[in-house]
Amino acid sequence: MKRVRILTVYQFATLGGVERALLNRAFAFKETGAKVTLDLLFLRDHGGMAAIKRAIDTFGLHDYVRVVTNPRLADYEFFSLIDTPEFFDFVPRGGKFFVECHASGYQAQVYLSTLPTQVQAVAVPSASVRRRVSEMVDVPVELLPNRVPRPRPSIVSGRWGTPVIFYIGRVEPGKNVSEALRIHARAKDIEPEISMLIVTPSRDCTSVYEEAARLGTLKNVFIRGAVPFDKFDDLYAEIGSERSVFLSSSRHETWGLSAAESIAAGIPVVLASNEGHREVARENEAFLYPMSDEEVAAGRVLNALYRKERIIEDLSDLRDYHTRLADVTSAAISFFGL
Repeated sequence: MKRVRILTVYQFATLGGVERALLNRAFAFKETGAKVTLDLLFLRDHGGMAAIKRAIDTFGLHDYVRVVTNPRLADYEFFSLIDTPEFFDFVPRGGKFFVECHASGYQAQVYLSTLPTQVQAVAVPSASVRRRVSEMVDVPVELLPNRVPRPRPSIVSGRWGTPVIFYIGRVEPGKNVSEALRIHARAKDIEPEISMLIVTPSRDCTSVYEEAARLGTLKNVFIRGAVPFDKFDDLYAEIGSERSVFLSSSRHETWGLSAAESIAAGIPVVLASNEGHREVARENEAFLYPMSDEEVAAGRVLNALYRKERIIEDLSDLRDYHTRLADVTSAAISFFGL
């Protein structure tokens, strides 16, 4: 098979989930030996470009993903635009034109209702997004799933020391971090040593500090800035897989990449039962709690920290599922018609 290059366009380069999903796609191509390279074109650099390039170097992904700045569009047959309608007019006529939707919420997806006629199909990361998007477009909507590699061995190991609830992601209303803080406070009433770690690219965390102060947990809540892509393995090793749990109280998710990455690291998750999270947990109630039910959530967190036998068994099954990188390659080959 001749190596295929797909020009993949995204609005901005950040330290976010879309960029991690693209790197994971390259991991899948590498593991399965697919002769496919993603050429990544970011219209703006919002602090992620150098980190993406460093991750490509660190993980030896050069044959499967590259960052490009001035691509010659005529050299490409395949184009995949991720929530970047401003680039639609630049796709050459005759190119195989695909769209990927990773955006959550109707307002961010509304551009799909006026897609150019040359778009052949739309890819989405989850079944819940596919249902919504299918109502907006007249082209096939296909699932291009996220899968994640297992973390590489790290020289950092279990340095956290105390039980820890952690969250990775932005601090914004839809992510509902205030509920996670209240769940931490409830769990802490029973297990006083539990700390909470929030890893976020958000610069303004005033609301987090204020909520923690109100709950009396401020000295047990720690905030860390965004972690570069090539340092995630060290983060999970530092947190440790013995006495930690990933918690997400978000009101909506397109999927839940940080939860899947935690599972891949052997760390249980406790997730608000929105559609995206239900897919990540594969409907396993041990890892889900009813939306806004903080008491049930705290109980799930404590069960996860105590590592009851059933949770370990179910976590192993989820880990095997979420690290099945071949699923990504086969779906990509089918979606792009390679």
